[in-house]
Amino acid sequence: MPMYGRVVQRNIPITAPTQPSPAKQRALLEEKLQRKSSSRPKLLHCFKARTDNDTKGCKPTGIAILPNDNIAIVDDINKKVKLFTKKGKLRSEICPTGEHKLIDPWDITLTKSSTLAVTDKGAKCVKEFTTNGDFVKQFGPHLKSPWGITCNSKGQLIVTDTSEKTVF
Repeated sequence: MPMYGRVVQRNIPITAPTQPSPAKQRALLEEKLQRKSSSRPKLLHCFKARTDNDTKGCKPTGIAILPNDNIAIVDDINKKVKLFTKKGKLRSEICPTGEHKLIDPWDITLTKSSTLAVTDKGAKCVKEFTTNGDFVKQFGPHLKSPWGITCNSKGQLIVTDTSEKTVF
């Protein structure tokens, strides 16, 4: 049987790795630490989302940043939206009652028209409120379990539905 090519044997010397000098080791370590610290997010502020008005614990499930760096948080257990200052002081709460009440709120986003759009898994829809807590509208008869929500640069709301495994 003809052989194509040929077998070549070479003796390649194996050398032990050299250790960098202590000064070089220190410089490499400092460079590594600097890379790590510059890529880590920094905690700017932390506060408790539970308030004196809560009748149960607190389960924050959604968050949106509002104008003036205020913060809107969905509290799934207490079925409300809490509005905080950027320092964590409670400004107000949105606790709708009657036909517009939040049954199982989960996520929140600020719309292009500065309303708050909240996914309500229990009501199978998205409900919009002003930052003063006034009901604006609801939509989503096609939704079965609306979960996440965001608003794009065109003002369109994008909603995930876990039952349908779909993004609307």
